[in-house]
Amino acid sequence: MKRIGFYPTILTLILVLSSSLTFAAGASSRFTGHVPVLQGYTNESTSFITALRSPGEEFIYEISNKDAVLKIKTNSVGHGHEVDTLEVGGLKSGTDYELIIKNKNGNVIDSREFKSLNQVQADPKIAVCSCSRVGLLSPDDKQRSMWDRLMDQKPNAIFFLGDLVYGDNAAQAVLKWAVKKFHFYHPSFNYIEKRYIESWKKERIYRQAKMIPMYTVWDDHDYGYDAADFSNPFKKKMLDLFRAYYPVPPADEVISRGPGVSYSFSIYGKKVLMLDNRSFYNVGGKVLLGMDQINWIEEQVKNQKEVVIASGMSIINITPDQESLQRDAPSEWQAFRNIFRNHGTKAVFLTGDVHYSEIREVPEHVFGYKTYVVVSSHMHSTSPRITPPFKSGKSDDPGQLAFVGGRNFAVLAMKSLFEKLDAVFYRHKGLAPIKFIGDYGNTNVTVNECNRFYRTAK
Repeated sequence: MKRIGFYPTILTLILVLSSSLTFAAGASSRFTGHVPVLQGYTNESTSFITALRSPGEEFIYEISNKDAVLKIKTNSVGHGHEVDTLEVGGLKSGTDYELIIKNKNGNVIDSREFKSLNQVQADPKIAVCSCSRVGLLSPDDKQRSMWDRLMDQKPNAIFFLGDLVYGDNAAQAVLKWAVKKFHFYHPSFNYIEKRYIESWKKERIYRQAKMIPMYTVWDDHDYGYDAADFSNPFKKKMLDLFRAYYPVPPADEVISRGPGVSYSFSIYGKKVLMLDNRSFYNVGGKVLLGMDQINWIEEQVKNQKEVVIASGMSIINITPDQESLQRDAPSEWQAFRNIFRNHGTKAVFLTGDVHYSEIREVPEHVFGYKTYVVVSSHMHSTSPRITPPFKSGKSDDPGQLAFVGGRNFAVLAMKSLFEKLDAVFYRHKGLAPIKFIGDYGNTNVTVNECNRFYRTAK
């Protein structure tokens, strides 16, 4: 049995676990939530799980199935804390697994239940969310209730589209906006490391008995601070820090790694591109994705019939006040449009960032077909009325087909995603869900309904 603790920062080992360990009903009784743990990128046979260790802690990891193969890599994340990345291979779809965590004396201190991805799931659903601030203006009871509400929906996977961690606090973000002419203002990297640790220790998602695979990409706050862009002095350090907590496997026949934190993968028959809209963002230079990323996008798209484009910042302009590829990088926007028009690839767009949710129709003239932008924000952060630019987001623009304010997240039906857009927005407890069903102009899909605005649950 190998122990993880006082070892070199990068440690890789393979454990083929004892057949005496079996998954049983007693798994839930071993769960304590003592250790912050997250199930990240997962496919049919492999899952990447990360666990945060406080100074002086030593853990022993075991998996409840003898066929599982475990590789462990350890990264220092500052202030005496370390993150263990558990690459669990040899998994089989439909099989329940238990991660058992022991202390250095061999006593069980925590556990988690998890599964690999079942790509032939009959009716898979994806939760889409963003913006989960902890601390000032984000009470702990609110974030706990939102994550519990998400887990109650039992999605098969979670797409978290930026601001999973706020490297700055609310006061710093508002200050930076108020004195934005002093663009150099930002928190120290030391403080950003502390904010990552604080978020992992407080947020409910890291203390769930049954885990759900989460696929992540960053936006400005988990890239370091509000409105962080290409000039971020901690760019390389932030990439290493983000990937320590939210790892993605090396490129292979299933996954492609693009510039920055961008990557693509296939899930439930759909190719998903997670785009990096911060590392290269230069408003003055009219750059957002960068041409290397634009070229990478074309390589991912050119042989596909349909793709999902996911990003923290919106690709398509949703309001004049908000950052977007269309608004801030016109030449890149035209190149991006041409990729889809030239290859005949259809796309649905998912994004977060703005602290309200909406469904926005993209008219046919933009890409050559009608499609949608799904904005899902915020999970638990702050209302846009009390943070810059101090507007609710609700609009009379006919393109805004649905609006959802307050804490919320979306759940999408993946199987029918390009036949009809079936989205349900779940809100904080006491408020009824809001459902949207939108067609793509197909003659066999006649439903287009939307409960548009806030209402109180009966």
